[in-house]
Amino acid sequence: MRHLSRQLCERFVNDDPPDGCVDDAVAAWKRSSGDIREVLRAIFHGPDFWAAENVRAKVKTPLEFVVSAARAVAAEPDTSPRLAQVVARLGEPLFLHVAPDGYPERETAWVNSGALLDRMNAAVALAAGKLQGVTVALDSIVSAGDVDQMIGVVNERILGGTMSENTKQVLRRELAGISDPVQARALAVGLAIGGPEFQRQ
Repeated sequence: MRHLSRQLCERFVNDDPPDGCVDDAVAAWKRSSGDIREVLRAIFHGPDFWAAENVRAKVKTPLEFVVSAARAVAAEPDTSPRLAQVVARLGEPLFLHVAPDGYPERETAWVNSGALLDRMNAAVALAAGKLQGVTVALDSIVSAGDVDQMIGVVNERILGGTMSENTKQVLRRELAGISDPVQARALAVGLAIGGPEFQRQ
């Protein structure tokens, strides 16, 4: 009970879940004779789930990153395996984990300088419409135009208002020398998706 409860808390709350989260899950397990719905309900309704230190504490796996990035730009995937190949290039080939325990949930498995660079490159290619396997229509997300206005819309529509001042400054600096508004928009979206705020679940 405790082992599986800890794994569920690691999956949904934090890589290092608080003992209270695990204890609540174990208590729900005992009360319900192992009804996983009740165990998850205890986790989701417990105080640790919404605690400030646990909100957005988890990093997206490569699959979660690619899926959320495609959704963020209203991408339409084709019927080829090319988008799955992007997930594989980012380190999580679908259904090919060697051990029977599934891919890891912890940040250390997915975050290093090379992996983050690969995510940034994939994000910029996606936003520019150069990622094979998907068609992107940025017009439905943000209009090309004034840089500050674009950054504001990207912040709201793609990052849910979580963009840091540092990320805004990076975007302004990178977009400063680009005269083509469509190219600037694609770069703004790509950098936002490849940036630190988007990496969080």
